[in-house]
Amino acid sequence: MDFNSKVQAGEVIARIDAAPFEARVQVARADLAFAEANIAMQAAALEEQQAELLGLKAILLETTEDLERQQSLFERKVIPESTVDHAVARQVQAMAKVESTLARMKKQRAQIRTAQANVASHGGKLLQAELELEHTLIRSPVDGIVINRAADAGQTVAASLQAPVLFTLAQDLRRSSASQCR
Repeated sequence: MDFNSKVQAGEVIARIDAAPFEARVQVARADLAFAEANIAMQAAALEEQQAELLGLKAILLETTEDLERQQSLFERKVIPESTVDHAVARQVQAMAKVESTLARMKKQRAQIRTAQANVASHGGKLLQAELELEHTLIRSPVDGIVINRAADAGQTVAASLQAPVLFTLAQDLRRSSASQCR
């Protein structure tokens, strides 16, 4: 924008070097994609554990039925007590595997919730990075005319606690009514 240039509200009048902000957006997008992929991996692990649980429950049912048969045979003095003891041990082992898998599934569900929270966090970081990138475009707040330009294209402007003045704009007074000019 040069001296005496007309500008409209919302028009881009200056640009800040966007390269570092674009890089932040790319990193945030990659982090979000990684977090989303992590949810898929965690969900697949849970499905695998659910399938394993079905198999272990079938084994538990089989060992329980086997124990009942062994106890019946033992009561009729057909088999020795050691055979019943082995059947009890197999059933206890099958129960322990079912309980262990249930505990792992509970932990896996917690990991999925953590991964979902991580996706939300990275989604927020992406939005923040995109907003910062949008702020590299300096827009005219009003319709008006540039009456002073304090910086040239390519010039480095140091920002401190107070934002530097890049342009001075005179609001377009032709659109003002007489009551606004008092």
